[in-house]
Amino acid sequence: MEQIPSHSGTVRPLGVLVLLVFLTTDGLERAIEVALNLTLSEEELAQKLRVFDTPALVSCFWIGADWLLALLLGLRSWAGRLWTQSLFGIHLFYLYHMVALRAPEGWLYLDPASRTQIALTVVLDVGAIAYLSSTRAKDYLCN
Repeated sequence: MEQIPSHSGTVRPLGVLVLLVFLTTDGLERAIEVALNLTLSEEELAQKLRVFDTPALVSCFWIGADWLLALLLGLRSWAGRLWTQSLFGIHLFYLYHMVALRAPEGWLYLDPASRTQIALTVVLDVGAIAYLSSTRAKDYLCN
């Protein structure tokens, strides 16, 4: 049986693998959340929603974007690297818009776990942008 050679014989860097797993599981988590929200009644949904919950249409956009970016990174395209950096930048702006501009008082009502989650999201988004700008990621994804 003939072996199919890998793209360039290089091993996928851990950072790229982490991004692939993150994008895939984030899309899956959002898809499950949208599907579960569709089964709830209006009263149950109103009780469940938090201050910064994402509307279903926006969640569907993020699901598609997550899975498309995971595919582009998996295919090692330069566009995947650039679009992933752009999406993480857009996500940072979206968080800023929601927390600082749209509903700044909502921060006061969040529990400490949700505040920590938002702060970690900012750190992880900046870290992903920085990693994708590194020479290691560029060399792997653009060759």
